[in-house]
Amino acid sequence: MTIERNERKERTLKYVLFVCTHNAGRSQMAQAFFEKYAPFDVRAETAGQEPADSPWPEVVEAMSEVGIDISRRKPKKIDLEMQLHADWAITLNCAAVCPYVPGMVEDWDVDDPHGKPPTRYGPFATTSRTASRSSSTTGSTRSAPI
Repeated sequence: MTIERNERKERTLKYVLFVCTHNAGRSQMAQAFFEKYAPFDVRAETAGQEPADSPWPEVVEAMSEVGIDISRRKPKKIDLEMQLHADWAITLNCAAVCPYVPGMVEDWDVDDPHGKPPTRYGPFATTSRTASRSSSTTGSTRSAPI
């Protein structure tokens, strides 16, 4: 029994949820970078309050430039099950419509570059990569440049 309890304490971060309004830009990028750097046993998912039909073309292009293909991803609407199961939620400047998550919630104050040239996604991609790398190993982005 003691071993099982200790294992549970050490393995508390298993499910990370990235949330933004349309789930077609910032959260898709953040999830992709997180998955690239996170331990194999930590699951990440994205969702939004008003999901788009597909990731935005400029986001797909920006991620393609760094060697990550998100073209087949499908934006999802956030649901209660996602919120309740998340050990950690990272919201991307969703203001008053941020979801309730009983675990840890952190907001990245990043404006939505949707509709802007793909070059506007470059700085977010760089920041997201740094933050995702940091958070996937430490469980916090507090030291990341967001």
